[in-house]
Amino acid sequence: MKQRTLSLITLAALAMTLFAGTALARGPHHGKNCEGSPRILEIIPDLTDNQKAEIETLIEQKRSAMKDERKKGLKLMIELKKLVEDDVAEPKVHAKIDQIAEHRATGMKKRYAHHREIAKVLTEEQREYLKELGPGFMMHKFGCGRKGHGQMHGW
Repeated sequence: MKQRTLSLITLAALAMTLFAGTALARGPHHGKNCEGSPRILEIIPDLTDNQKAEIETLIEQKRSAMKDERKKGLKLMIELKKLVEDDVAEPKVHAKIDQIAEHRATGMKKRYAHHREIAKVLTEEQREYLKELGPGFMMHKFGCGRKGHGQMHGW
């Protein structure tokens, strides 16, 4: 009984740590007319038709890849919940937590790479324009209202 209670507390703490910041940062309109990356097509001046097409392709590739990644992340969380509910040994729970952390880190690296790929399509002047907007412009100032999201993308 004591082990099960400790496991449930550990799972609750993990869930709060992983999701509390995201939930608080979403704001009241998250998910409604949330365009994210496509907004770049509206705010960057002087995009050529070729640039727009390349950026749209990159965005669509990212969206397709993210569907599977989201499913994998959800599956990992369900597996963790089952481990905790079944009151398995702590090392197995810790290993699943490590898998989840690695999955999240990989997703952050992929988002960073996606933004760098978009930057490669732009001219120097367009990249300078993005720098003037500041870090995280796509999601914070012009996107979904998730303050802080994208702060490390370094245009």
